Amino acid sequence: MEKMERITRKGKWWPMMRFPVGAGSWVAWLGIWVALGAVGCVERVVPSDDDTGDDADTDTGEVPDSQTMDDTTSAETESNISTESETIEPEGSDTGSEGETDSDSETADSDGGMDLLACDTDSVTYGEFHALNGAPLLFTPTDEGAGVSVLLESGDPGELRLQLLKEGDTLWSEPIEPLVPFMCPVPALARWEITGLLPSTTYLYRVIGHPVPGSDRVWWPVDTDTDDAQADSATGSDGALDSDTPVDTTATDTPDTPDTDTTAADAMDTITDSVDTVDAGSTDSDGSDDIPENVLYQGSLVTRRASGETFRFALLTDSHIGTNLDYSNQGSPAVLQTVSGQIARAMPDFMINLGDMLDFHQFGFNTPPPASLITARAYANYRMLLGDAAGHVPHFPVIGNWEGENGDFSEAERQRSVDARKLLMPGPDADTYPEGGSPIGDYYAFTWGDALFMVLNVQSYTPTAHLLSETGGTADDWTLGEVQMAWFMETLKAATSKWRFIFIHHTVGGAAGSLADSNYGRGGGQAATVGEQAIVHQLMRDYGVQIFFYGHDHVFTDMVVDEIHYTLPGSAGAPWMFDEFDTGYSQFWMESGWAWVQVKPETVHVQFVNLEGTAIYDYTLGN
Repeated sequence: MEKMERITRKGKWWPMMRFPVGAGSWVAWLGIWVALGAVGCVERVVPSDDDTGDDADTDTGEVPDSQTMDDTTSAETESNISTESETIEPEGSDTGSEGETDSDSETADSDGGMDLLACDTDSVTYGEFHALNGAPLLFTPTDEGAGVSVLLESGDPGELRLQLLKEGDTLWSEPIEPLVPFMCPVPALARWEITGLLPSTTYLYRVIGHPVPGSDRVWWPVDTDTDDAQADSATGSDGALDSDTPVDTTATDTPDTPDTDTTAADAMDTITDSVDTVDAGSTDSDGSDDIPENVLYQGSLVTRRASGETFRFALLTDSHIGTNLDYSNQGSPAVLQTVSGQIARAMPDFMINLGDMLDFHQFGFNTPPPASLITARAYANYRMLLGDAAGHVPHFPVIGNWEGENGDFSEAERQRSVDARKLLMPGPDADTYPEGGSPIGDYYAFTWGDALFMVLNVQSYTPTAHLLSETGGTADDWTLGEVQMAWFMETLKAATSKWRFIFIHHTVGGAAGSLADSNYGRGGGQAATVGEQAIVHQLMRDYGVQIFFYGHDHVFTDMVVDEIHYTLPGSAGAPWMFDEFDTGYSQFWMESGWAWVQVKPETVHVQFVNLEGTAIYDYTLGN
């Protein structure tokens, strides 16, 4: 039995975003902001890395360890769980005024931006009870840890705690304090970056706080045989669970990873009935005592798989979720909820969104979001619509042309969206995995099982504007930039994994059904010899990449070029479907959905899954 006792906490300054003061509702405040003519605060601009990491640390700095638990028990433990934890307060002093002051909390900006840093901390108040804004978001699982991000509608994020339980064990860890990036007005954000876990291991986690009495909470997977009286009796007078009280969790429905082939439908059927929504303080249908009233959410995660293990992952793309979910010319929330619901039921190890998570058609066509607040709200909506997939399936982002980070935008405009992404949709950076990547996390790589995953960014390093037009940026001027290309080449040269995959929003070139669509980067494998994609394609041939996964074209299609699959897994919300006159594809499916990928040491199986949960196409690599 593993007893997880030693918890160290190290504070770290993270890129911070603070919302303008004076409103308890984001929707209401956004309406006020728009009505005032998009007048914002001064934007703090961190210089771009110019394809280098030299300036990456200007936004962060280390602070000393704030608390270390007694080390005397470390020899008795098999795993030492630690987390980054400190409350992040405003810096404020590094912002500069570039315009006239419009009000006490807003200042005009030459870019029309809104500073998410200028905020009066003394004016922030929190409600008595905690209410989650969607499920927690899991991110960057590694050999020994993972990240958990919680977005609140109300309640003090600093009062939240996280507990962990290794599958098969009976003792929860001590409550862990969060790292709290300061945001105002509420909702507020808390995050944990936990280390000290075991590789290739499933853990349950609990977010505990002060739920609104009678509110619905989701427990999934359901511990059907767990005696909730045990958990309830473990609750101390301070509301924290006592880690010394056993809780039986051996009957969870978390699927294992057998060597037999598992389709998406099989996986979804495994735990279709494993969702249990309960009221705070209610009694279970089996007559057991009350569920612990301080548990806001219970989820699960798996740490990185070792070589030789079978695993599964999910792919979705082009959800196109905007700031105002009632706006029509953007992604469908219902479609994303259907896709994410299927992914949640299938319980893969992780999911990757191939880009265009967000959408800003409401403000123009491929123009920068007018403020960090706009991007942040869109990310919050996207997180909410992921539902329980976010709380059980770690999320990896890919930068698309609608994330607000395009290379033809100004540094200030890009930085607004980078800040929002790093805060609300965290992912790997250059230090997360041995394979490295970008200091700001817009490209990266990692190994999982017997597969190498390389995530590329074609948007941020292409300086010309591509606006679905016959003029402007051309089909052959897309680029990864010198530094990203060099990193990509070195990553391939160092690769030892049998399976090697690339993930990108679209090819680094275009060859579609029309000149405008080609200039826009459409066409997938048809563009294998166009512009810089020809270099990428040759590198894939030279170093044994088997699949090039991409999005952008909003259909399902798969094309084999020189034994390399160019695979597009449909779209997860985009309302615009493109036919052969747009894309040039001869075989495709104009449906929404996602892809399910099973990776075994000997084979890779890819399935396209539509909104009905039906596999409409598949292929297998290997023996």
